[in-house]
Amino acid sequence: MTVTRFAAITPRITGGLSTVSSSLIIYVILKSEKKLSTIYHRIMFGMSCADIIYSFAIALTTLPMPKSVSPEVNSLYSMPYDDWVGSKLGNIQTCEAQGFFLVFGITTMFSYNSMLCLYYACTIAYQMEERNIRKYIEPVLHLFPLTIGCFMAIPPLVRDLYNPSIWEPWCSPTPLCDNRPNTDSVVAPCIRGNRTDYQTVDTIMIVALAILFFIIITSLASVSLRVIMRSRELQFIESLHQKLGAIHLSAVADLPPRRESPVERVRKNHENTKIVLWQALIYILVFVLTLIFPAIQTLGLTRQGSSWPQYLELIFMPLQGFFNLVNSKCHPNNQFEVIYNYV
Repeated sequence: MTVTRFAAITPRITGGLSTVSSSLIIYVILKSEKKLSTIYHRIMFGMSCADIIYSFAIALTTLPMPKSVSPEVNSLYSMPYDDWVGSKLGNIQTCEAQGFFLVFGITTMFSYNSMLCLYYACTIAYQMEERNIRKYIEPVLHLFPLTIGCFMAIPPLVRDLYNPSIWEPWCSPTPLCDNRPNTDSVVAPCIRGNRTDYQTVDTIMIVALAILFFIIITSLASVSLRVIMRSRELQFIESLHQKLGAIHLSAVADLPPRRESPVERVRKNHENTKIVLWQALIYILVFVLTLIFPAIQTLGLTRQGSSWPQYLELIFMPLQGFFNLVNSKCHPNNQFEVIYNYV
């Protein structure tokens, strides 16, 4: 499927919405009382910055593409380059810049997503203290996403893989090669980039996403197990409290009441843990929703000529920042601080 007017316009809307949403998250964090003094705020800040880079790059759509290409390059496309839908105002350098920031932003953003789930696991499942997480774990929570982003974005730039693509309304890691069928057994050379580098980058991208998904799933499983254990502890304490209620009341009748009983404290922590679990589940849902449609196309799971995966990719893939904003504010008691009620 070639780029349609829908494909050229839709990412400008969804990418712009995601950019504004991530900017609002940063604004709320910086205007909050704790600002960047907490690990959670710093992770969300990094994730939002990466999303702004990615969303802005994708919102530009065809604008950074070269105004024109050489006849040799034009001959590689099934449709003449000048007939592509969308305004093209750039050159090969602006095209490379768009492709670089798009790949860097999206891989860094999703890596921060997995690191946020890992932070949930360290805090809730493994009961680590905040100061220990800050000292031993937090450097990894930031270095890992930035390393993955650079590792995925720099090689295509060095190997001239960022080029206009007839399949997507932005510059992407796609070599300019002659893929037209011919009777010769010799494979035509590429004008920019090469097929081997493209296949290597594609494979590394799939492996990296699989690693991120594994981190998210294992972190979620750890948090879920903690929720189940807390639920059983709460049931046991409440049952014990009911049995010993009369004895307890007679024993402390002459003492001043405490502000919060152990049962209330356990119940409050349990409720906060469930909220964080739901947030982690939503982050996983967003992770899948934004990547499932490009994955379907990459793996060739659709019938030839089917366009619905690309349409859904254009709608949902740039909306990560918007989903993050909704998830962070979806619970009335959240206000970016639920996890600290637990700690």
